[in-house]
Amino acid sequence: MIKNVSRGTHLAFNKILFLCSKSYFMKYRLLYFFVLLLPLLHVSCGINKQRIAINDFYIHANGMLVNKKEVHAYIFENNLSNLPFQDFIAAKYQTKNAINKSIAVENNGFKFILVLYDNDEFEKYFGTQNFEIYKQENAAEKTGNVNKFIAISVLSESGEDYLHPDSLIRKVAIDYLSNLKKNYLSNNGRL
Repeated sequence: MIKNVSRGTHLAFNKILFLCSKSYFMKYRLLYFFVLLLPLLHVSCGINKQRIAINDFYIHANGMLVNKKEVHAYIFENNLSNLPFQDFIAAKYQTKNAINKSIAVENNGFKFILVLYDNDEFEKYFGTQNFEIYKQENAAEKTGNVNKFIAISVLSESGEDYLHPDSLIRKVAIDYLSNLKKNYLSNNGRL
C-alpha cells in the first residue's frame, strides 16, 4: 500500500480502482458503450458542411494562382443536356479546338482573357461537394458533359483579376459572363 499519502488522496485512489474493476464495468458496460460511442457518431455523422447554393452565379475567391495571387472565378450550374461548354466557347470564338483553356476576347473596348476550369481544376480549387445542385438531369439527358458547374476567371493581359471586388472593370466582366452564360444555357450550347 502507498505510505505517506493523505486520507483524501487514498480514498480517491480506491474509488478509481473500484470504478475500473471488472464487476462494476460489467454491470454498467452498456452505459460505457453508449458514452464512448455517442461522441464518435456525433463527429462522423452529425457535422454537415454548409453548401453554397447558386441561383444565378457565384463569384468564388479561391481560384488558380496568377502572379502569386488567387484569382476569383465566376461559377454557375451547368445544364448537362447541353453540349459541353468548351465546345460552345470554341465555336463562339472560332478557336481551333475545345482544349484551349484561355481565350482572348474584347468587349466594350476592354480586352479580357477568359480562363476556363476543367472538371479536375474545378475539384482542386472549389470542390463540387461545396455546392448544391439544383437541376438534376437523368442519364438519358446527359450529352457527355461531365462538368456539373462551370467556372471562369477573367484576367487582363498582365494577369490582373477583373473579378476582384476592387477591380474597376468587375461589373463589365460580370455582365459579359452573365450574357455568355445566358446565351449558352438558352441555346442548348449551340450558337
